[in-house]
Order: sequence, then C-alpha cells, then structure tokens
Amino acid sequence: MSGGLGIEQRQRALAERVRAYLDGPLRDLPTGVRLGPRLGGAAVLAVGAHPLGVAGERSPLQVEVVLAADEWARLCAQARPSDLLLSDPSLPGVVRVRGVDWLRERLEDPAGLWLRQRGMIVHDPAGRVGDLVRQALADFRGRVDGLVAAAYRHFREGFETADATLDGLGRRLLLARGVEAALVLPLLCRCEPYPPPEWLSWHLSRVCDEGEQIAGLCGRAAAGTAVDLQAYAALRRLIDDTLDAAGHGEATVRAYRQWA
Repeated sequence: MSGGLGIEQRQRALAERVRAYLDGPLRDLPTGVRLGPRLGGAAVLAVGAHPLGVAGERSPLQVEVVLAADEWARLCAQARPSDLLLSDPSLPGVVRVRGVDWLRERLEDPAGLWLRQRGMIVHDPAGRVGDLVRQALADFRGRVDGLVAAAYRHFREGFETADATLDGLGRRLLLARGVEAALVLPLLCRCEPYPPPEWLSWHLSRVCDEGEQIAGLCGRAAAGTAVDLQAYAALRRLIDDTLDAAGHGEATVRAYRQWA
C-alpha cells in the first residue's frame, strides 16, 4: 500500500517519479528516441493502483503517453510495435504510447472512464485529457438507463440460471457475471462509472452505504456448489430497493420481463 503519505504528497511524489523517468531513462531507450520532441506535446497519465493509493510493493506503475492523431500516425510509420508498449524494470512499470483515438475508445468503457477519472494527469499542455474525460462522462450519463437495464439482466440471469447449466465452467461464468452486475448496479444508479473487477468491491464499499452488505451477500449467494437462494433473495431485494430509490426500478424490471 502507499503508506501514510497524504493524497497531495502522494500525487506530487508520483508526478515527480513519472517526470524523472520521462526526462531521464526513457530518452535513452528506443521508445524515447522515437518519441523525441513529440513527448513535449503529448499528454501523460498515470493510471491504476498508484494514483488510487492502493499500490503494493510489486505493483507496476502504469503510464500512458497519448499523442495527437497526426503525431501518432507519423510515429506509427516509423516505430515498431515493441517501441510503443514498454515494460521497463527501471521505472518499474509499463509505458503505453498511443494515439488520442485509443484514449477515446477506452473512455467509452465505464471502467476505462473510471480509471482515467481517478488517474493523474502528469502533463497535458493542450488540455486534451480533461476535455475528453468530461465529454465521456456526459456521454456515459446519457446512456445510464440502458446500462442499468443490461446490468440488471446479467444479475438476474447469472444467479437464476447458473444451477441449471450442466457445464461447470459455464456455471462459474454465469455467477461471475451475476456478481459483477450486482456490484455495478448501485454505482450506475448514482450515475457513476465503475472500476475494473479488481477494485469493484473495494470501491463500492467505500462510496455506497449498502456496499459491504451487497458484497457480502454476493459472496454468500455464489460461494457453494449451488446458489444460496436465501442469500440471493436478500440480495435481489436490496438491489431492487436500490433501483427503486434511484428511479430505475419499474422501467428496469419491465425491460427485464420483456427480455426474459
């Protein structure tokens, strides 16, 4: 973990670490040579465990160097793929050099948006990243109703059909989908994007009063060789109450019944 440093101290230390790497070791590697003066105009982000403050001793630092479309096209004409994805033990971490269209695609995914909302912008002279994140958040909120309906379908389908499948792997996949949807739904009801699976339960428990209860019921309902129907019933009541409180309940359940 990141220890006792305050948020601002941690962010300053992280930004200094990334800048020192970009201005030093990276410039001597093929990636840095290929970037050359392009690096000055690029947006640079740190994402993942380090900006979140949950990095362990072995957590790699994830750095994204994002170029404007024209600079990216010129770089791709000169560089090898290995120059654009660098795992460097001197960081230690992973550096991805990508174009702005790649970032836009990542921001269309709620988990990708969540990561970059909570990432650190180390360098962004054109203000590109902030603008893209704000636009992506507005787009996300415009499609929340559809995301809620899809997640609710995965929640119900996952738990209610898992025991009917004869395939053990299929059962695990259905339960995993049902658990993930149960953890995602309270966040969607708040019109918020959600994190990748590795931080989903942790984040939900931090921001939602019912988060720990939902995570606990998910664990109970999906833990055995058959779905714990009592735990699932309690979980469904809690999820349905959350949907109702957010104004999604009636429409979501109606959409599910039409689909089923």
